[in-house]
Amino acid sequence: MRHRRIIAAAGAALALALTGSCDRTNDAASGVGPSPPGPFTVVDGPAGEGSRTPRFAASPGGILLSWQVEEAETGSVRFAELRGGEWSRPRTIVSRDDLFVNWADYPSVVSLGGDGLAAHWLQHNGPGTYAYQVMLSFSGDGGVTWSPPLVPHETRTETEHGFVTLVPGDGALTVVWLDGRAYEVGPGEEMSLRAAALAVPW
Repeated sequence: MRHRRIIAAAGAALALALTGSCDRTNDAASGVGPSPPGPFTVVDGPAGEGSRTPRFAASPGGILLSWQVEEAETGSVRFAELRGGEWSRPRTIVSRDDLFVNWADYPSVVSLGGDGLAAHWLQHNGPGTYAYQVMLSFSGDGGVTWSPPLVPHETRTETEHGFVTLVPGDGALTVVWLDGRAYEVGPGEEMSLRAAALAVPW
């Protein structure tokens, strides 16, 4: 399964980056390369067959992982949390038949502290191939239930809106995205980088 070794690979990349940054001065002086990172423990992923678009985020107790699953006529965005080497039971954030699935643009889940979570996904808002918008939802109970989704951008043009980053703050959530509203005028227009600050609803 494609997600099984993601944790180990992510840990290896982080350890390698930390090792390189910490030992660079000593290595240059001694002429000796950095020690290889490790050892690592391989943790099987919680996503099943047909899953794709994995995305990680830190949580107070561990690591959040979100992914998408395509099932017959519908698609789902799901997530689970890794704590103490064990995955929580996967939960579904949304299931719809109009999710926009892209090889480079992934949904996400972030921690808002305690049992608070925020999630985003992309959803078609028109018949065009690249007519889609950002959808955002909140959970105050660890993902058991989710708020009715909202659109963080004020325009509803049937153009690209994506590559979202969610940045938690003190009682707020900043949403940053690439916005293609100008494409409604014509293909010669430009993408813009936009952001919105939203109050956490509790």
